Amino acid sequence: MLEGRETRLFAGLGHDPDWGNWSVALATRVRRALGEVAWIEHIGSTAVPELAAKPIDDMFQIVMTTAPRPRTVWSC
Repeated sequence: MLEGRETRLFAGLGHDPDWGNWSVALATRVRRALGEVAWIEHIGSTAVPELAAKPIDDMFQIVMTTAPRPRTVWSC
């Protein structure tokens, strides 16, 4: 415990070269779901070659539209 908070250790996985392919596939799903996506960028630890990381794909998206969109497209 640290100042009343529970701490947990994280054991990262070795880098998986396929993480980039997963990101491209997810970006394709986002584009299909949202349509007018101006920018999708793979960010976070899985985007850094040779870095150990949690197998979670972080993406940054900018959508350029004023059309109403659903708040949640899907949950992974």
